[in-house]
Order: sequence, then structure tokens, then C-alpha cells
Amino acid sequence: MSDSISKYQAILHGEIIETFENQGKQFAKISIAPTFLDIPIGTLNEAHLVEKLKLEVNFLIEDIENDPFWES
Repeated sequence: MSDSISKYQAILHGEIIETFENQGKQFAKISIAPTFLDIPIGTLNEAHLVEKLKLEVNFLIEDIENDPFWES
């Protein structure tokens, strides 16, 4: 991906479904599906429902906290 198409910030709600260690580091597998994103599509010539898209993204995790979204 050469230049970023768009700088976009999103909050993803997830659930830890597994914890594991890899090369001495602790990891958590987080389920975030189903998740929907509203993204700008100005760079597509035309956008049609049910089209499949490939999104090239970079994630920068800025904060992790317990999520009251799941408390009901």
C-alpha cells in the first residue's frame, strides 16, 4: 500500500477467546466478529452492494480496557 487512502479511527468491541504464549510473549485471541465499519469509498469508481473488498489496514493499539458494551 503506497499512500494511505484514508486515516480512519474505529473502536472495535471484542471478546477474549484464547490466551497463549509465543516466543516468550503473552497473546490473547480476540473475537471481533461480526463487526461493521463505515469507511469512505471515494477512491472506488463505483460501489455496489454485496461486492467483496480487500482492505489493507494497519492497527495501532492505543488502549485496552474492560468494555461496558458487553455488560447487560
